[in-house]
Amino acid sequence: MVELEGKPGELSDLTVAVVGGDARELEIVRLLLRAGVAVRAYGLPPEVEGVLGAPQADSVEAATVGADVLLGPVPPMGVDDSVYAPAAPHKIFIPKEALRGLEPDGLVILGKASAGLKRLADEVGLRLREYEHDDELMILRAAAIAEGAVRVAIEHTAITLHGASVLLVGFGRIGTTLGRTLYDLRARCRVAARNPVQLARALDLGLEPVPLERMDEVLPTTDIVFNTVPARLLDGGRLKRLPAHALVIDLAAPPGGVDLEEAARLGLKAIWARGLGSRAPITVGRSQWKGVRRIILEELVARRRDAAEAPPRAVGISHILLQISDLAEAEAFYVGVLGMEVKERGSLGDGRPLVVLRQGLGLTVGTLPAGGARDFDHLAFKATDVDALAWRLRQAGATIVDGPKATGYGRSVYFLDPDGRRIECHS
Repeated sequence: MVELEGKPGELSDLTVAVVGGDARELEIVRLLLRAGVAVRAYGLPPEVEGVLGAPQADSVEAATVGADVLLGPVPPMGVDDSVYAPAAPHKIFIPKEALRGLEPDGLVILGKASAGLKRLADEVGLRLREYEHDDELMILRAAAIAEGAVRVAIEHTAITLHGASVLLVGFGRIGTTLGRTLYDLRARCRVAARNPVQLARALDLGLEPVPLERMDEVLPTTDIVFNTVPARLLDGGRLKRLPAHALVIDLAAPPGGVDLEEAARLGLKAIWARGLGSRAPITVGRSQWKGVRRIILEELVARRRDAAEAPPRAVGISHILLQISDLAEAEAFYVGVLGMEVKERGSLGDGRPLVVLRQGLGLTVGTLPAGGARDFDHLAFKATDVDALAWRLRQAGATIVDGPKATGYGRSVYFLDPDGRRIECHS
């Protein structure tokens, strides 16, 4: 039984933007509201408005502004960076401005992020948590996916699964549960996998193991193929070996494992069955909620509590970046006269040249930063927890200029002190 309730009020100060998804996310919205969380939604089924008692946001940006968490669905994002949102009238994307709207120490949580979203989160300086690879949660939802896959097979074949020749490609968490289900239905199930441990597990469950390199041999006698591997294993060459009546069901995440265009050209019935967890939205939604709540508590609530009880702090000067009128003259003085050593040469984000000295001093040229009244660009300190510090700065009303974000020093946040000096803290 999935634990749904936590301590009263532990999430009640939070705002969560739920973007994309299906009936599973509807159940998560209900559970968020039950936990006292303020919820905004975008790209969910229309029924969510009845659950919220309010309309959905007009855009992703409107949903995320001031939110603590951006919560996306479990199905992986598309290869074009789109969010899984089957009820939305158009494709949904998460732009950089939507991420900037989150609190500085905010979280992005979803099943599996695209490379593009990971890059944007890194540029904005947000932490991103994926839970597609959380074994506990994926096993909890595997039954719903297996049942959904069986339903698709029943709806698109003229034969019973009982006695059918079935090939299951891949034997991970979903494949294991589906294989057990097919065995119980008395299908003649073969398992094609590369991992010898998975093949041994298939044999132990009463299924016929087939090394992946021998998969071609069993295709001509196969009625139904279930693919769970997100790699193009079922290409045109292999699809040609299937009998004309065969059904191919792809359960894999984008980009999928079946060449659907080639299957259509060959006259084969092939289905990319995404989102099968929605077959049991209450069960699967509750299992997802268990993981989402755990991530929020560990990655956000606990960090903020620790920051309040033991405030993050600057622990020492890291470096000073001086603005000077003549870079060559300054380098000659600090290196040639004072004996400092050059660590590296490069440029700042705005294109100005940069000379970094091993003694903690940086040299650059150019105009002073807006509002600056001194000859140094910024003063940098080492800190204990940049994300918690950024939240504390925001709470204190300080002006955050940039970050938190990944830098050459780890994670950095840039802000102004009361006199307008540009300060960096990094950890």
